[in-house]
Parts: sequence; C-alpha cells; structure tokens
Amino acid sequence: MKFKCIVLSALSTLPFIYLTPALAQSSASNHNIVELPMFSDNSQAIPFYRNSLALGGDGISGAAWFDYDNDGDDDVFLPNGVGGANGLYENLGDGSFIDVTLAAGVLGGEGGAGVLAADFDNDGDQDLLVLGDGNIMNPYGNTPIALYRNNGDKTFTDVFAQSGISMDSHLTASAADIDDDGDLDIFISAPGNLMLQRQDHSKLYLNDGNLTFTDITDVAGITDTGLGACVSAFSDYDKDGDVDLFVGNCNEIQFLPVPMQLYRNDGDAQFTDVSIESGLSNVLGYWMSATFGDFNNDGWIDLYSSNLGKYDRNTGGPAPTLPAFLINHHGVFKNYAVEAQLSDFEFGWGASAADFNNDGWLDLMVVGNVPQLGYIGAIGNPGHLFINSQERYPPRFINAEDEFPLNLQDHYASGIATSDYDGDGDIDVIINSDSGLVPGQAFVLENEHGGNWLKLKLKGTISNKDAIGARATIFRKQLMAQVREIYAGSAFGASDSKVIHFGLGDSKKAIWIRIDWPTGGKEWFKTTEVNTTLTLVEGEGWGL
Repeated sequence: MKFKCIVLSALSTLPFIYLTPALAQSSASNHNIVELPMFSDNSQAIPFYRNSLALGGDGISGAAWFDYDNDGDDDVFLPNGVGGANGLYENLGDGSFIDVTLAAGVLGGEGGAGVLAADFDNDGDQDLLVLGDGNIMNPYGNTPIALYRNNGDKTFTDVFAQSGISMDSHLTASAADIDDDGDLDIFISAPGNLMLQRQDHSKLYLNDGNLTFTDITDVAGITDTGLGACVSAFSDYDKDGDVDLFVGNCNEIQFLPVPMQLYRNDGDAQFTDVSIESGLSNVLGYWMSATFGDFNNDGWIDLYSSNLGKYDRNTGGPAPTLPAFLINHHGVFKNYAVEAQLSDFEFGWGASAADFNNDGWLDLMVVGNVPQLGYIGAIGNPGHLFINSQERYPPRFINAEDEFPLNLQDHYASGIATSDYDGDGDIDVIINSDSGLVPGQAFVLENEHGGNWLKLKLKGTISNKDAIGARATIFRKQLMAQVREIYAGSAFGASDSKVIHFGLGDSKKAIWIRIDWPTGGKEWFKTTEVNTTLTLVEGEGWGL
C-alpha cells in the first residue's frame, strides 16, 4: 500500500439518520488521519489522440467506462472530433487494453462530444449514445448523433435513424427510468450557439422499447427556458423513490450567468420545476458538470458543479464565478463552495466524485479549460484532486495538488470518468482532452492507494437490467452508513462505471446492504467479506 497521510482536528459527532441510537456514535477519535492517494500516469495503456479544435470543433468531449463485452471488467469509449476516429479499447483484465474500434463498428469520423453508455434496449448489454461536436462557439452547427446498439457479439450497429431522436441541437445526455416501466428514458441537453445567437432547447425522450423514443418534453412539464444547457443528470434528491432531473445551464446567448434547474418527478413521467424551493435558483453561473454524491455521509445526495472560475483581468473577461458545492438537507440545497475550500480555482469543466483513498468519504477530481479562450479570460486549469477531510457540517476538502500527476494547464480537459479498471479495489480515472493545434490525448491515472473496499454489481429483473437509478446503502456497526446511486450520465458528457464502490477504511466488520431498486422495491443483503465484488440480483434479498 502506498499513501501519504495528514492529521486533522477532531470531528463533531452528529446522529446519523439511518442508524438506531445505539449505533449512532461516531468512531472518530480526537484526531482524524486522512490518507492521500497516490496516482501514477498510465496513459500509454490507451494511445488515443483527439483533434477537434484544429478542425473547427469546440474541443470538448466526454468519456465512458462500460463493460461492452460482459466479461466482468470495464472497457472505455472515447469520442473524437470531425475527421478523427473514435476509440473503443477493450480491457484485457491485466491493466492493458487493445483497440477494437474498427472491429466493433464505432469508428465514427463525423465528430462526437458527450457519450452515454447505457442498456437502452434492456437486453443485458450496454449501448452507446454519442452526441455531436461543435455547436457552442462556432458557426457550423452540430455534427450527427450516433446511437450504437450493442449486438452482444463485440459489435455495434448505428440505429439512430430509426430512434425518433431529433437531430436538433445537442451536446450531452443522461438517462434514467422516469416512469418506472423498466427501461431507460433520455434527456438531451442543448446549449445553443453563441456565434449564431441561436438559443436551442433541451429535450426529454420516453423509451418506447426496441430503441425507439418519443419526445415528451412539453407534456412532461419540462419548461425549458432556453438558458442553454451543457449537462444534466438524474438523482432522487428528495428520497421519494423516483429519479428527479437536474439541468446545468451554461450557455445563455448573451453570455449571462444563469441558474441550474431542478425538476421533481411527480410520477407517470410528469415533472414540476422546483428550482426556487430547492435553493438552486439562487446559484448563478455557467454550469459545466453534474457530479453527485453524499459528500458528508448524512444520507442525502449532494451536488458539485464546476464553473468558469478565476480570470486574467487583462483580457477583460466577466466577473469570476465560483463552482457550486451544494449540500442537500432534506431536499433543500445550500452552496458551501467557500466553506468547503473549493471556490478559488481555475475554469473547471469535468468533475468526478469517488472515494479515491477508500476511507468511506467521497473525494473530488476536477479538470478544466485553458487560456486560449481569450474572450472570457480563462486561466488554464492544471487539474485538481480534492480529498474529503471527513467533516460533515459543513464538509471541507484538502487540495492534494502534489498527488495529481499531470499538468493539464494547456489542455481542454473536459471529459473525466472513473472506474476500478484494473480490479485492485481503488478507483482509477480517465481524462479525455484536446489541445488546439496539436492533438490532445487520453490520460489514464492508475490509483495505487489500496485499502479495504466493497464493490456491488446490481442486476435488475423488474427494474432496468443495469439498475440505473438504484440506491445502495451499507451499514457497519458503530460506523456511519454510506450511500451510493447508479447513474447513466455524469460529470460532463461522461459515463462512470456502473459498479458501485465503497471504501471501508480499516474496517472488516459485517456489512448490511440495503438496495432501493428503481421500480420501488427495497431489499436487504448481508456480507462478512471485504475486498470483494458482490453481484446482487433484484428479488434475491430480504424484502421490506
């Protein structure tokens, strides 16, 4: 095990909502030791180069970890710009990859940005939705969308033409089962075009089965106000058993700071805009990522969203804007970015939440943009690793800049996604980037931390097979519970691994697991094992 550690002051102890009074005592001693993970640069494992900016694209893109061949480990898909080949790299299970792009039929070449990996036809393997490149800052408009159906034999077929999805403005997407019918519906964000002064509108699509979709934006109550959305994500913010929709706006065509939007799921695919009562309408900015997690271990899912950040005053850019670090307290959000020590940093874009040091608390990794965006005066973001200091109200993070092994200051590093791709129990990272006149590359950060952990693979039977939207909670005697959700669509245009990961610190106690399945069922499982991966099937646990 390789790690550094620092000692923090004592934590306040607050009762945890999931535990009985006898189990509500904190295990914290007078001082907390927070270990800092160590990453190594393993980028040579995936020799992918992206070149969008030089050919008129926007230079921004996502990345997706997904098990395309159902062999038990995560493979990776990386979209490329116009004229460039996408990349699909098969994980060989020993930390190495092979390029299977051409053989799989996902070469592309027309330009891609956001990518969403999900099992849209619910047949047991994950498909790919690749959104177009080039609609924010150039006059050329979007490149095409591709919807690649996974054929189950390591090949894909583009079925977009029959999908019913519009070719209107698009950049990123997220998916969830909004009507509890067992298949995944899609929200596609539309940022609009600054050069053409055209404000486009995002759309919500209901899955009709057989990879066809119907636009239900208006009838579902999605009152898109044309604020220019860059990202979206689904999460059950109010813990009522159905997924709600968060929309990160960023591209109002007068380039004004705008609020996020939150649509509460009222059932039957109907939504109500609760941005005001939830507190989101008070937070203005240019929202680049949607990064969810229970950062303070209180049982409520919180939200981090990156923003434009610090500026070079000599370029005459607009006023600095802070990222949002929104702590959810019983369905109402408050921005703790300053208190959490996450506010004074450069232009952020992609951001991922994961327990990088396996201590049971979610950390953050944030990458961003570069000085070439002179008209807004952005200062280049070298990339940041923020380690959770295990404080709850408010949470606080340590800037572990010495543990981030790259300098991305000259890269458009918008795409970031997480997975334990080498199966050693700690979370690794891929970052997709562009660099302007020379191609950018994919950066692979291999986590060498170690520590105790538990991973869960959920299999839906009544719910969608990937259990997108499920919530897993683990309980250990005299320790705080931990909560995770499964998402399709995260960060900026990215897809994290669908395998749920819990860091356990030095604990080896018996673990109770509660799964809240997407279609409403609740089940319990138990394990006495640690440092293992459990497959939990809907209907095989103890029901509530």
